Amino acid sequence: MAPKLPADDSEDNVGISSYVRWVAWLTLCLWLLVVPAANAYLDPGSGSLVFQVVAGAAMALSLGVKVFWRRIRMFFARRSDE
Repeated sequence: MAPKLPADDSEDNVGISSYVRWVAWLTLCLWLLVVPAANAYLDPGSGSLVFQVVAGAAMALSLGVKVFWRRIRMFFARRSDE
C-alpha cells in the first residue's frame, strides 16, 4: 500500500477537483447548445417507426413479466428471507 501524502487531504485539492468538474460540466452544456445544422429530412414514417418500436418493446416486456411473474416473485421472496 502506498503511503498517503499530506497534500492528499488538503482542501485545495478538493476545491480544484470540484472546479474542474464544474468547468467540464459547463463546457459540455455549452457544447450541446451549439449544434450545427443537420440538413436532414425526417418523413412522417420515421415517427411512426419509432412509435412502433417503443410500443413493441413495451408489449414484449409486459409479456415477459407475465410469463415469468412467479419466478420473479420467488426470486425476491427468497432474498428477503435470508
